[in-house]
Amino acid sequence: MTESGKRSGGVKMASGTLDERLTRLEVEVEQLKHARSPNGGPQVPWWEKIAGTFAGSADHEEAIRLGPEWRQSQLMDYDTPDA
Repeated sequence: MTESGKRSGGVKMASGTLDERLTRLEVEVEQLKHARSPNGGPQVPWWEKIAGTFAGSADHEEAIRLGPEWRQSQLMDYDTPDA
């Protein structure tokens, strides 16, 4: 390192002791975590937020009914098991 506080590659070194720098990083990480989550706690995954929203829906029931029919229609002759 040179007298100007730079490494030989020209990258400026951060000021402060290692403990001070670590403390600043920890504070910034906590701020980022808090900013990411509206209530400051862990975020609920999207699939848990929407679970059950289609319960009792006629459209959902129709999709459930048509799913196996559609999958069966996509099979080729060689995909079907021999009887």
